[in-house]
Amino acid sequence: MGGDSNCFAPPVYYVTLEVEMLQGNTEDDGYGILFELCNDERYALFRVREKMGKFSVVQTEDGGDNATVFIRQAPAPSIRKEAANKLAILAIYDQHWFYINDAFVGHHQIDRLPSARLDVGIVAGCQQQVICGFRDFKVYTRNI
Repeated sequence: MGGDSNCFAPPVYYVTLEVEMLQGNTEDDGYGILFELCNDERYALFRVREKMGKFSVVQTEDGGDNATVFIRQAPAPSIRKEAANKLAILAIYDQHWFYINDAFVGHHQIDRLPSARLDVGIVAGCQQQVICGFRDFKVYTRNI
């Protein structure tokens, strides 16, 4: 998983996309939105584990060896299994609200990084093949 987007995150934004897992074999396989992304080793992730019906929000500064967990594998009844799911984040400065299929699933204060970017991510174990289809990636901004 890595992010190479040139989509910079302004201080206030709403990002939304639809994603569908086309291939994945374990309950840990997943997908999500990368935010507060600086490089492959420093990012935050709004992650959906579709088969488990759970989501997490984590942030790492060293590639994942020492992640800060903001929301740990919380149930999200709004997750549709084996179907497309709409993910969204509303960020107003350091406050972040998370949505799955337009249902609010969580909130957390997460420090913002200068020049951070937004991207998509796929999560899989070593030697596993996970394929996801992403569409309608949109970022809405507003000056406050």
